[in-house]
Amino acid sequence: MHDIMLFVQGSFRYTRKADVTSGSVELPNRSEMQPSYPGASTFWPEHIVFTVEQYSIKGHAYLVGFSGEKPSQEKVEWAFFHEDVKPSPISQ
Repeated sequence: MHDIMLFVQGSFRYTRKADVTSGSVELPNRSEMQPSYPGASTFWPEHIVFTVEQYSIKGHAYLVGFSGEKPSQEKVEWAFFHEDVKPSPISQ
């Protein structure tokens, strides 16, 4: 199992573990992934398919999953350094 930083429509939502290192993964929807405007959750599916790719941060490979807009390297690094998430690298 590997930590995956999950982004929905280009915005970081949360990190979770999954048994994948590339390709795609279907994960259950969580309230943290939904937009915060009233009634938004009625439009979100029960499961979301994420494309999973590796990103390099400080010489280590990390997994990033995204649904919709692919996050830029800058967005991934910002989430890594500023959010309360510290995923484990897949390479040491």
